[in-house]
Amino acid sequence: MANGNHIRSFAKMFTNLTSGQRREFERALADLENSRELISLETSLDILKRSPDSALPIPQPIVTDSVRGGIIEWSALPDQKINFYEVDISSTSSFASFTTVSTFSTASVIDGLTATKFLRVRGVRRDGTTTPYSSVQTMAPRLFDITTHSEEDFYIPIVGTDANTILGGTTSALDYTPINPNGNSMVWGFASIYGNPSVAMLGLDNITIDLIYRYIDTDGVTPVPNSETTVWSNSVGEFWSSTAIGPVTIPHPDLNQSLEIRLDVTDTIDDLKGGQYTEVFWAHLNSLELGIS
Repeated sequence: MANGNHIRSFAKMFTNLTSGQRREFERALADLENSRELISLETSLDILKRSPDSALPIPQPIVTDSVRGGIIEWSALPDQKINFYEVDISSTSSFASFTTVSTFSTASVIDGLTATKFLRVRGVRRDGTTTPYSSVQTMAPRLFDITTHSEEDFYIPIVGTDANTILGGTTSALDYTPINPNGNSMVWGFASIYGNPSVAMLGLDNITIDLIYRYIDTDGVTPVPNSETTVWSNSVGEFWSSTAIGPVTIPHPDLNQSLEIRLDVTDTIDDLKGGQYTEVFWAHLNSLELGIS
């Protein structure tokens, strides 16, 4: 019968691969072997024969409830022999019966809950030895939740020919970590604009309004590469213009990342020195998180 060492070294039999291709192939086979270890009947039986070692460190999980689910997280244990973690989920605190979820990370997202569940975590070494279980944690999901974020401003002159952010952006009310990474935000708003006469008299499209979002990484500062997206755009070709913005749906970022929404107005003809310029008299944006998984 093939064993793990054979599967992981199978790429060496393909002598026509470059060294880089062989390394990628070996990584893919390693992932396949890890998946086999987690879902095979052999592994399921091994779970029943785990050997707890009370001398090993114990996970210290933290539970964050969300709509119809939640997130359980813990710090990596200071034991290099820990191969993966098991999260037990039960309807009773005694764990008379439970479901086990295995993960190679230090967090697990639990979805689709309609009642309180009890959770515990332990680390598993490759030899089958396990750490003691963590303390029992309670996950009490909300069946429905709505969180709103809004911002408005008045009398904003549009200066220069670059985009002017008039609402949202970094550290604003529209810069937030969603309650559920598997959900969406619905965004809509309104803007009243006086158009630059040198543009509006000719009905040109040099004045634009753009609704933009981007994701910020878990450090709260670094933008996620290639995440900036314009989800709504409109041009202003009149002296007076009142525009409804959206509604549009924006997908939430990954766990612990934040969502940053902003409204930009651009006038590519700069007549500020001549006393003619575009001005946003009033603008308002709303973001509504339904949080349903």
